[in-house]
Amino acid sequence: MFHIFVSFIVLINFAKCQDANEGKLENYLTLRKLTTGFVEGKQTEVSHYGRRGYIFLGIPYAKAPLDELRFQKAGEVESWTGIKDATKFGLICPWKTLATSLKPDYAPMGEDCLSANVYSSKTCLINGKCPVLVYIHGGSFKLNSPALTETETIVDNFANDETNIVFVSLSYRLGILGQLNLNINLNTSTQNNIQLFDIIEGLKWVQREIANLGGSPSRVTISGHSAGSILSSHISISTKADSLFSQIIFMSGFRYHTTFPDNNENISRAVAEHLGCANGDTNYDDLGVVEEVIRCMKGKSADDLLESQQFVERMGHIINGPFQDNGIGSFFDGDITEIEIRPSSIPMMIGVTRGEQVEGQTAIYVDALNQEKVNVTSLELFCEYSMSSYQYHNLSKGIEMCVEEYKDNAHKTKHIADDNNFFLPYLHQMEVGVKNGQNVFGFIYSYIDNGTAYEYVEELTADIRPGHSEMMPYFIGTHKGIFSEFDFVMRRKLMEPFINFVKTGNPSSIENKFDLYDPKLKNVFDFKLTPNSSWVGMIDGIFNETDIFWNERILNDAGGRIHRSSEKKLIQMRIRIDSLSELHLFDLLVKKGEENGFVWPTILTKLIVAALVIGIIFVIYKIILKRQNSYYERF
Repeated sequence: MFHIFVSFIVLINFAKCQDANEGKLENYLTLRKLTTGFVEGKQTEVSHYGRRGYIFLGIPYAKAPLDELRFQKAGEVESWTGIKDATKFGLICPWKTLATSLKPDYAPMGEDCLSANVYSSKTCLINGKCPVLVYIHGGSFKLNSPALTETETIVDNFANDETNIVFVSLSYRLGILGQLNLNINLNTSTQNNIQLFDIIEGLKWVQREIANLGGSPSRVTISGHSAGSILSSHISISTKADSLFSQIIFMSGFRYHTTFPDNNENISRAVAEHLGCANGDTNYDDLGVVEEVIRCMKGKSADDLLESQQFVERMGHIINGPFQDNGIGSFFDGDITEIEIRPSSIPMMIGVTRGEQVEGQTAIYVDALNQEKVNVTSLELFCEYSMSSYQYHNLSKGIEMCVEEYKDNAHKTKHIADDNNFFLPYLHQMEVGVKNGQNVFGFIYSYIDNGTAYEYVEELTADIRPGHSEMMPYFIGTHKGIFSEFDFVMRRKLMEPFINFVKTGNPSSIENKFDLYDPKLKNVFDFKLTPNSSWVGMIDGIFNETDIFWNERILNDAGGRIHRSSEKKLIQMRIRIDSLSELHLFDLLVKKGEENGFVWPTILTKLIVAALVIGIIFVIYKIILKRQNSYYERF
């Protein structure tokens, strides 16, 4: 009996010791010492497949860009005392725009927003040296934040004890706060391409700190989607990013042919004038005058700046992404078309969706036989818009050829803007990578058998899917709808090549073989499901017809082209394209009303109402265009 009692006491003490040890381990895993101070994260909830990870959210990676640091490079983050709570997202970078119906009310905002969010695993935190995936979010350079991603998706895909990839998301300044450009030719006190410098500072932080959170600084893959991919693609060609990453993944965003030196100049000046910091007589070529404008803008609240940005967006002003800067403090070391060509051994995985944004559908109408037809007048506008980044020797000939190429194919016309904004830049960036000596693995996302997994699926017809962001519910959990068990299975199936690439630099597996991209073959991996639930795999000739038409036939028959040096033409065309969208929306509303049982009293009434709406839109458009043209006459 005594022996039984002793054994019982020993077991109790052993359990207490085990609990104490587990508590110490948990503290070790969640409490981490960085070079700037301690952070305390937490263990995540169990994912769909029973996986857990550890999160460290809202860690500052740069000095807060407040007061005099607004519109400046933020600089290295300062140390703190005590333990910083890293269990929830930090402030999201302020944004407000007409570009989306989404409201920025899902988390607190503030300019002290430059933070990193790290997702790690128990294995990585104990053993270290895990590969790292850095993700840059999209949002037209003016909205969204890492707080919109889903922890369950990220942990189940990457930060778990089976996969063991450390995932990092970075915030960066948005809209006018991240893309101010009052005069590219002046050496002002503001920093050009602030967004790019923010991300560079974030990547430097990853190099300094990721080993303390389970990752290897020598195994960093940078990635992004949409605008985040565009920013990443510009970072990838800058010497400022040398040694900050070792692999790249680009998704539906590439270096544009619209990186004009004066990108964002129109909206920067319009915001300054709306704020009362400038007016129609302001001399933007005078450095002293521009510095006064900057001082005034620094004195305004972030909310005032973004309210003004949102207001001038109604007049056709747009944030147009990175710009070709030069001189002291510039981001780029030379002309982008020249510096993108340099030897590199960095592997690249790069892809688009089959549907992307289909802006050209506003040039489509349905005839009396319920057949889709192309409105040739609208198509002419899209053709000119598609050619607006270049000066063609014979523009009218080019437009004529474009109309002839697209007018008899409604599906093709829907993608006319995608051809020039996505598909051709996609081919170009892959070709440049091959020239540089990189291992390039291309893919196209064609999977549409996802039911309600994508939250906007009901807004898209099958012929224009998958849309621009339709892969993201599987990758990081954004735009996630209702997942079925099949969707979770497909998530694992889709993510396998990306996981392989992050770990090895090659997305291939026994089941899925990726070949290196060959510009002659135009060969990419097609994520399209076959009847036996496998991917289609490698296909040849992707966008070959589009490439031949725009880069050979038009180039030859329109007498050649040169790259424009100003955003003026593009913005003027953007206003006209947006006016088409308004008319298209009215037509859809009329049809929707009829489908829901609304009967127009007479055809005459219908025509009168349509004429009035079109007349109002036309008058507004003329006013906008006149104001826009008079605005540009000043510079």
